[in-house]
Amino acid sequence: MTIKNWFVRSERVKDKHNGIIKYGKYLIDSKHPNHSNTTAITPIYNNIENFIRSVSNEAVSLDMGNSQKKGGRPVQSYAQSFVFGLPQSVQKPTPEQWKSITNDILKELAKKLGIEVNDFKGKIFANVHEQDNPHLNLVVSRIINGRSLKALDQKGTIGVVKAAFTASTLARCGLDVSAYKPLQTNLGPRQEKWQIQQKEAEKALKKVGLEAEKLNLEVARAKGLAKYSAMLNNQILKWIEAVNITDEKQEKRQENRIEQTIDKLTGLNLPEEQIELLNQLFEQAEQKTGKPVKNRGGGHRDIMTQLQLFSSTLPKKPYYTDDLTNGLNIAKAEIARKAKYIQHNGPTHMLWLAFDIDRQGASIDWSDRGAPAPNITVKNPENGHAHALYGLATAVRTAPDGRIAPLRYAAAVENALCELLEADRGYSGLIVKNPLNKHWQVAEWHTEPYELGELADYLDLKTPAQKKKVVADYGLGRNCTLFEELRNWSYRAIRQGWPAYKQWLDACLTRAQGINLNFSKPLPFSEVKATA
Repeated sequence: MTIKNWFVRSERVKDKHNGIIKYGKYLIDSKHPNHSNTTAITPIYNNIENFIRSVSNEAVSLDMGNSQKKGGRPVQSYAQSFVFGLPQSVQKPTPEQWKSITNDILKELAKKLGIEVNDFKGKIFANVHEQDNPHLNLVVSRIINGRSLKALDQKGTIGVVKAAFTASTLARCGLDVSAYKPLQTNLGPRQEKWQIQQKEAEKALKKVGLEAEKLNLEVARAKGLAKYSAMLNNQILKWIEAVNITDEKQEKRQENRIEQTIDKLTGLNLPEEQIELLNQLFEQAEQKTGKPVKNRGGGHRDIMTQLQLFSSTLPKKPYYTDDLTNGLNIAKAEIARKAKYIQHNGPTHMLWLAFDIDRQGASIDWSDRGAPAPNITVKNPENGHAHALYGLATAVRTAPDGRIAPLRYAAAVENALCELLEADRGYSGLIVKNPLNKHWQVAEWHTEPYELGELADYLDLKTPAQKKKVVADYGLGRNCTLFEELRNWSYRAIRQGWPAYKQWLDACLTRAQGINLNFSKPLPFSEVKATA
């Protein structure tokens, strides 16, 4: 399509801060699909990050001022977008000429808005997309010096900037709109221009077809995401307030609402960056209150795939290695998660039950044995052996301040599940085959973390004795044994008048290490130290 005239378009940038970020990224993204015909993107005024920060501060400051005065609507649009286009047959302006054209437009725009041209400093962004029909993108803050510029999108303002654009291209580049002759002038004797446009529109609609429907779905999804994310944020704030004032009824009410909102978000197929933001939101709430959101495990974690959940719950500095014969290293999670083997549980909590199954078909024969579906299986492609990982919705506290009853129950479940899977009891449980590493064949089976009670339903734990059954030298049984033996010894030492706390604590650690050495597969030192 050929532009027959100098072209100017203006519209509000919607969706507040998020909208200006998206539009700003679009303007500078040379790889965007809409810029496939753009040969260069030339900066004219300002840096996009500085511009976004400046206009956002203006809008937020105005909203805060209005809220204190109890008047004025919240700012819905932070900026106004202008696009100034030239037809493809005219000589293209140089970057210096585009800058002069922008200055001329801003001078006339300032007069129309009743402000000084210097007031635009830091409040505008401009660049040029060089293509067959080049165009200047100008974005102007809708709030300047605490004042909302309502005239920015009025028809009269568009007329002023178009006149300024036309005059400036003539003065700066010698481009005369009255002398311009479009490339296509012969529209045919039997068709009016509108008839040709109508046919072109019909062709475009047929070509777009499913794309239009897809776009509508994306728009609906985006609206849903914005709506439910805002709801979730508000519910979490109310939950924090309820916890702080010990309003258990309100706390429970908000937990139920959070769970419902998470269910709705789950159906929107969230991108990883949005999942990470939601996770951070929950973590900040829990840090502020010192209390976990009860439905966190069965709520917002359901949004994730199980591999994403595994990655997000790794210890901050896990053990890792690519070769078991070379020993273990320790590093930050972002480095360690690239290795073939990695530590999956931290020293104070257990979020994953891991089983080492040394036989062919280990990653799929759990169903033949009546075992629950693992969340993740990680298979060695060379011999078919695998690790089966079961995620826990509620972490088991393995540190000394944890209660012994849940730890014993978890140990009994782990022991029974090990028997059912016929897993290797010699497995230490410190590291697993890393499902994030491409060396292994990985499958996700169960899409939600388990409560211990859910796993127990598959197992033979019908009597109280079976529920407390602990194998002292395997898995969590080692934690129970260490906890019980060390507790009894340490209390006796206190009653017998141990000389000082520091000496008593050192003796506890020494005693704990001695108990640990009796296990066929000792616990890592970090867990022993945490218990002592």
